[in-house]
Amino acid sequence: MMRRLVTAAGAAVLIAAAAPPAPAAAVTGGTAVTSGYGFVAEIRAADGTRGCSGALVDPEWVVTSADCVPADLPATSLRITVGRTDRAAAGTGQVRAATETVRHPSRGIVLAKLATPITDIAPVPFGTTAPVVGETLTVAGYGRTGTDWVPDQLHVADLRVQSVATGRLGLTGAPAALCAGDTGGPALRVTGNAVALVALHSASWQGGCLETEATETRSTTTETRLDDVAAWARETIRGGAFVRLPTSGQVLDTRSGLGGGPAAPAARSITTFQVAGVAGVPAGGVSAVLLDLTAISATGNYLTVFPEGGTRDPALSMLNTSEQTLSNTVVVPLPASGRLSVYNNTGGHMLADVQGYYVRGAGAGFVPVAPTWLVDTRNGTGGSTGTIPGNGSRTFTLTGGVVPVGATAVFADVIAVGATGPGWLAAAPPGVAANRSVMDYVAGNTAHGVAIQLGSDGRVTITNRGYAIHLVLTVTGYYVPGSGTAGLRTLTARRLLDTRISGTGTPVAAQGTADISTGLPAGATAVLNLTSVANTQSGHLHAWPVGGAEPAPSFANYAPPGSGARSALATVPVGTDGRIRLRNVSSGTAHLLADLQGWYAPGGPAPSGAPAGPVAAVPAPSGEAPTETNGGTLVEDYRYPGAATIEATQHISLGRGDGHILLADCGAGTPAADLIVVETHDAGLGFPRFCFKARGTAGVLTLDLPKTFLVRADAGRALAATSRSATGTTTVTVGAGQYRGVGIGEEGGAESALVELRYPPS
Repeated sequence: MMRRLVTAAGAAVLIAAAAPPAPAAAVTGGTAVTSGYGFVAEIRAADGTRGCSGALVDPEWVVTSADCVPADLPATSLRITVGRTDRAAAGTGQVRAATETVRHPSRGIVLAKLATPITDIAPVPFGTTAPVVGETLTVAGYGRTGTDWVPDQLHVADLRVQSVATGRLGLTGAPAALCAGDTGGPALRVTGNAVALVALHSASWQGGCLETEATETRSTTTETRLDDVAAWARETIRGGAFVRLPTSGQVLDTRSGLGGGPAAPAARSITTFQVAGVAGVPAGGVSAVLLDLTAISATGNYLTVFPEGGTRDPALSMLNTSEQTLSNTVVVPLPASGRLSVYNNTGGHMLADVQGYYVRGAGAGFVPVAPTWLVDTRNGTGGSTGTIPGNGSRTFTLTGGVVPVGATAVFADVIAVGATGPGWLAAAPPGVAANRSVMDYVAGNTAHGVAIQLGSDGRVTITNRGYAIHLVLTVTGYYVPGSGTAGLRTLTARRLLDTRISGTGTPVAAQGTADISTGLPAGATAVLNLTSVANTQSGHLHAWPVGGAEPAPSFANYAPPGSGARSALATVPVGTDGRIRLRNVSSGTAHLLADLQGWYAPGGPAPSGAPAGPVAAVPAPSGEAPTETNGGTLVEDYRYPGAATIEATQHISLGRGDGHILLADCGAGTPAADLIVVETHDAGLGFPRFCFKARGTAGVLTLDLPKTFLVRADAGRALAATSRSATGTTTVTVGAGQYRGVGIGEEGGAESALVELRYPPS
């Protein structure tokens, strides 16, 4: 019997119906589940020393207890599995590395950012009302049971709220108890068909859990409340709020020596320059910057910007030129050093101007709109007809239609049309000096995305420093203050499409299409760099979400053949199955490239009912009151249970493992073929033999067993056996059901101790 629960976001989540407590089940005394609860996460340190639970609260964020992630533990050492209720079911669920952790300043909570979003599992929403005494909450976790060290199944139980205090609450529900490995797991409020996350497991007396003293009968659990810090979590998850500088600030000009030079950078060189604390960018707290990058080249060239110390993907290019001065806008994460690096393929001078930056907290969020022409001086759209002359300017009102009054900036595809020579455009609110470029253009048509700051009256002045041009401005989104809007999600830029090497390697036909799989959730907005290469005619692109309507406005206009590749930044909504469709609007063919530089999650108002501040403490009833020291930590350290007793009585030292390789009685009825057997030559102990029972498709156990000379794998799996001698460590592979000598058991081998068993062996 299953019951269907629907999150506040409308996503369906299947959760097993309540069942009677099962023996040897955990959360101990709880119920094992084989499906549903897909948002519950298992979190492990890569070195196998820490394990706990958590919950997926956003496609790229998991929340867990601060006890799970010490401040000195690098985020990149975490391996997070979501959607795998049976850990032995290899190939199910989603496994991600973490790239960042954010700690609450005063609550024991950590948010861990995933390397890539999870798009096929519905996150659980935060609850926004305080728990009350007597309320029943459903708890879940991957921790120990009363008899199992590292059980494969996720377990759940219903516990009763015993007491509520500021920042924490107490749960009870004997015989159920939370055990090691459950730290950070969710406490859930189930109301009808809705489920909400209200707390995380913190500490427990662990009565009835494996290795807990039999005299310990208390099972009360301390939970860390989330309902009164949900606003902090949503703001952190939201991504970077955008701050558009009044006018772009220069951070690199190799001609003058600003940031690099004054000599022109050489071919295939990397120039690193300071951004934080320069030209209006704050010295700290900036997650990314929006740059106008310009190449001044006498030959064809491309540039790629990346964080200092980061790895440059040689396939990526963010700006392409051919014997001309051209620019493009790029989004780049800013590292802790506040410095960026730019790769210059063929050499030549470079410029970089910051249009704006992204920070957590104060700033404006992004709201996407369907591509809409706001200005076209060819036909009078926007209130002005005729070319903008060289050194001339034109002021336009951009709010009042798809861009609401109150927007602080817009993101727009800007096209300089019909230029007879090179030049550049500046954009600023009326009355603000505009002496920095937002786009460099060349003869013909030039286009790319630009962030444009608006005045309080919604107006902007565009100044043309060059030849007479027509101006076309297509808005694809705007920025407005407010926590219900989307912030920029940063990532390491990656290539999503290159028709030169994908499929048959043929270019996109005239009026043909190509689909991009973004790996982002439907409804998100991708920040894409679109590049056309080897085109046989001039043209432009259309870009739209698969399943949506194709827009009429263009993106990424490209020049006739012989003019080189063209690149243009664009924001494009994501459609069905995370896909975006491109059309080559041209009478000729072209190869198309698409690189993902960032994304915005679907926006919307914050859930209603969020408290404005901490909820007042509710007096605890008689009995145990929750405290931060109520019982012990629930972090699993993966140390073998009862290792000290086993070493004293059986003379084998067992270290850490994942629970899939367990010491077994060699003669306790298990068929010999189903056991891993280790032979020793310790005469003083009677040449003992040790047996191990393995389960699942992967397992590891560290140990220290001196004088080992022979290992036999069970019939079901090959394994790797690592031994240590005075000269170092040696690992051998033992075939399924086969014997293999180790240490002195190998020809010419040295006296060794067995230190690890692992399968599969690779």
